[in-house]
Amino acid sequence: MKLVTYTAPFSSQLQAYRITNPEFTTPPITAIERAHRDQNQHPVLLINDANEVCTFLMLDTDSTKDKYTENPHSILLKSFSTNERFFKTRIRPSHLRFIARLS
Repeated sequence: MKLVTYTAPFSSQLQAYRITNPEFTTPPITAIERAHRDQNQHPVLLINDANEVCTFLMLDTDSTKDKYTENPHSILLKSFSTNERFFKTRIRPSHLRFIARLS
């Protein structure tokens, strides 16, 4: 597993990305469209060894985060979702452990 910044070659995978409850998170394609208009939003992908997008994160560095912390180096996790295709695998819990180790 590795974290990578979103780039256009991943677009086709995100077009097929399935979310179980889209009312609780922004679909990756929509979030990426917003990121193109806002330099403070940074789309990040968690991909597996087969280069498949398993999880999408949107990190935000604008002043919105200041409502939650006084740390000037903080980053707000604005969107998080796991592709439904990977729910029945053991990947999802490992995603969270992987991300937790980054902090």
